[in-house]
Amino acid sequence: MKESRREAPGPYHRIMASVAFYLASANSTFAGTLTFQREHREGLIMFGAKEEYRKSALANLKEMILSELTDYLKLEPALAGIGLSDKHIRQLAQEVLKTEILDERLDGTDYYLKARLVADPEGVGQAIEFIEQIEERLLALDKAKQAAEEALKEVERLEKEIKLAKAKVEAFKVPGPAAQEEAPDISAWFERAARLFEKGEYKEAATLYTKILEVEKDNVSSLLNRGAAFYRMGQYEKALRDFEKVVELDPFNAIGFNNRASTLVNLGDFHQALQDYTRAIELDDKYGEAYRNRGILYLKYLRDYERALEDFSRTVALNPADPRGYLGRGIVLSNLGRFEKALKDYDQVLSLGGEWAILFYNRANALLRLSRVREAIEDYTKAIEKAPNKMAYYYNRAIAYGMAGMYSEAILDFDKVIEMSPEHARAYVLRGLFYLKAGEPDKARADWERAQELGDDTGMRRYLKAVEL
Repeated sequence: MKESRREAPGPYHRIMASVAFYLASANSTFAGTLTFQREHREGLIMFGAKEEYRKSALANLKEMILSELTDYLKLEPALAGIGLSDKHIRQLAQEVLKTEILDERLDGTDYYLKARLVADPEGVGQAIEFIEQIEERLLALDKAKQAAEEALKEVERLEKEIKLAKAKVEAFKVPGPAAQEEAPDISAWFERAARLFEKGEYKEAATLYTKILEVEKDNVSSLLNRGAAFYRMGQYEKALRDFEKVVELDPFNAIGFNNRASTLVNLGDFHQALQDYTRAIELDDKYGEAYRNRGILYLKYLRDYERALEDFSRTVALNPADPRGYLGRGIVLSNLGRFEKALKDYDQVLSLGGEWAILFYNRANALLRLSRVREAIEDYTKAIEKAPNKMAYYYNRAIAYGMAGMYSEAILDFDKVIEMSPEHARAYVLRGLFYLKAGEPDKARADWERAQELGDDTGMRRYLKAVEL
């Protein structure tokens, strides 16, 4: 489970926009239509995120219109004779330029936008008055700051007036009965939350993503990442709700389907998880993580080893430097009895730096099946060093010790198994057998009797005669 990031740039996504613009003034002839088309790499704009496409298209179109509108405003009667600088006129143009989205749609990798940009000069005079007030007060402020200490109070008063004038300009930019509150810095919150996630502070990251969603309830990236944080904390129901919202808002979001599938696996809904992994792959056939996750589902839960083999092979082909794909394929090959090929994949995992306990354990199992007992014992020992609380590692190493005739070592490993699982009947049966081979028949009988109490009478039925002889 990971955050909303892509593995590598994919195919081009096209943005095609058509924008009409005009001045909402009865005596103005300033009008026109612009079209805009640009191609973006998939990795540069988040896949399926409409707001990113919209922002990219409108930003380019606004810049194209802004210079023309600035030149036009220089000729407007309301501005004639004021003597404003080009910079101030451009600021004014930015303030009166409004955007209205008429139509938009996302078709596969193509995004179509139809909009209009309206430059409404109503109230331009008021804006000019505000700008003049700012200029006058700035001049007064400069003079006041050059005066002696007795002028400090006047400086403070003038600064307050300037802030008030700027607030009026902000009110003009966003129409309403009162000035709007300063917008929170969403991007700073998002970056901080991502850092918390990377450090494993998932609760704190989820809290910050929630703050973002209180401001922008349909922020797909924050929903994805908060869901990932919930997933890492084992809060699968909460994670599921976030991922379901993602695919509802953006039905072309491959990451959303992949993450929802992984959550459903942990909730036991393997059928729906399989559909979601498949949907993620349909949306992005180079999504290696989705192939690997579906391979795990086939391997661990559905026991469909051939399909699992196909998915892990695809994972390896897409991400040959990722040791996890080779590990999964090696485990599948072992389950299919192809131990030599499995060992090649396990060796490849090691060459890529994947020195995990599960790697040594599975490689030891393959070596044991090939009767390479001493090598198997070495790998079981490495697995135990990395994960000393895994009962299965001691159990299998005990069997390997027994096959090597190292009965005392085998008995010690079964001691550990029984310590970790006191009702493990099979461990008593096998420890009894190794007690017998080590020349301790009384201990062997005691273990088999205990195994029989726990429901496994193999020792009493099969091995007891050897003790009685």
